[in-house]
Amino acid sequence: MQRIFLFVSIFLGLLHAQSNFSQTEFTIDSVKGDLITINTNQNFAKGASAVVLRKFDDQHEAIIANAVVIEGKNSKLILKLSPYNDLTQDVLPNYDIPPKAGDKVLLNHLYNRAMIIAPNQESYLKVRRDYSNFDWVHPDLFALKLVSSFHSKPTKEQFQEECKDDTIGLIFFVIKDKTYIVDCKSFKAISYSPITPATKKTKPFYSRLKETRGKLGGLFGGDKIDDFDRYYTKLLTGK
Repeated sequence: MQRIFLFVSIFLGLLHAQSNFSQTEFTIDSVKGDLITINTNQNFAKGASAVVLRKFDDQHEAIIANAVVIEGKNSKLILKLSPYNDLTQDVLPNYDIPPKAGDKVLLNHLYNRAMIIAPNQESYLKVRRDYSNFDWVHPDLFALKLVSSFHSKPTKEQFQEECKDDTIGLIFFVIKDKTYIVDCKSFKAISYSPITPATKKTKPFYSRLKETRGKLGGLFGGDKIDDFDRYYTKLLTGK
């Protein structure tokens, strides 16, 4: 257990502490394959996501791609492109518009809406107080979906689907003595802050629902979270 948290402390201690979560607009300077370059002196953490916006005329514009920061140095940001599928509809046609120099990039897109995954009400409320300028989506909504699907161990994919469903940009995970701020699309921690460790922990996370039972009603315990900190640490780091 100590080795796990030592690894996490070292790994996440290298994160660039991104304190500015405001949406910021840039212009693409160059495109090479699935990489775009933005010339800027501003710093953004690796894993910070963005959308690429194409303006067709004075009245029409559309999001044409997702992007995520993979490198920042020498007054440049390098972002990797991926298809924009947040609003996929079977009844609407798909379009493929490759980004080009001059297109707009909105970094920290939807970062104003966030959700908290905390071990108890006390730590949940502490995060809300510390980050009072966010539009918070209550974890009850996600917990209800887990109950409906008979899952008591939320996966990365389920978190990302919840982010799409309720237009969430960030998830705040309270793990041991830190709050990790995670980008929904990249599922990378872009910042963190210290917090007092919780003594009592609700599984799979704090919500106002009484319980979340897995398949077979959790009779054999195999589909429940045994250790809150260990489970979410592995979910974020793979370790």
